[in-house]
Amino acid sequence: MNLPRPRPPPTRRVDLRLCTFNTRSLCANSQLSLLMDECQRVKFDVIGLSETKRKEPLTATWRDGSGVFLGARKEDSISGGVGFIVVPHFLHRVRDVRIISHRLAVLEFEVSPQLTGSLIQAYAPVLDADEQEHADFYDNLSDTVRECRSHYKFISGDLNARVGPRKDHEVYLGPHSTETRNESGERLAAFCEAHRLYHCNGFFEKRAEKRWTHASPNGAHLHELDHFLTNR
Repeated sequence: MNLPRPRPPPTRRVDLRLCTFNTRSLCANSQLSLLMDECQRVKFDVIGLSETKRKEPLTATWRDGSGVFLGARKEDSISGGVGFIVVPHFLHRVRDVRIISHRLAVLEFEVSPQLTGSLIQAYAPVLDADEQEHADFYDNLSDTVRECRSHYKFISGDLNARVGPRKDHEVYLGPHSTETRNESGERLAAFCEAHRLYHCNGFFEKRAEKRWTHASPNGAHLHELDHFLTNR
């Protein structure tokens, strides 16, 4: 007798809107207020922030109900600072927020009752920083990824790297980019391959004018320096 096969449990699609933004400074509350007003024009669940430059950390509920989690800048410096903005309807999913350093922060959230996700916000050293600073950053980022037990892992932020299209031996980088890879791009590409993290930017084809994420102060140079990585 042929018995009917049991149906697989229904799958539920979960849409996540994760963003990243280099603020260039949120050291003044007036700058934070302006950013929060501008966020009303964007559909998102979580925005990871880089280069906030705040002297002191801040955890607050904004007047619209959004969660604001900001780390401090580097001690005795005006650089660095990372954090998150979380919309009100997503706050109940947040399990933990950890500010690791002026360059790294982790927001862990619930995807479903059985699965969690983590967004690691990163702010990498600039290209001309000394080699030890680059090495320390990627060592700390590697430790953070290894310690993360979430099913879904995302890394976003200003990684100050021009990655370019994948090379023949690479698996986790995509074919699409208008950039020429630089030294920081080599570091990021090697990191993706070592940790089996997909470089999301490279898997989406867009026109050059839609790809840039950073403009030089005079607006003459546009580059793709902000990146998204994921393990799935």
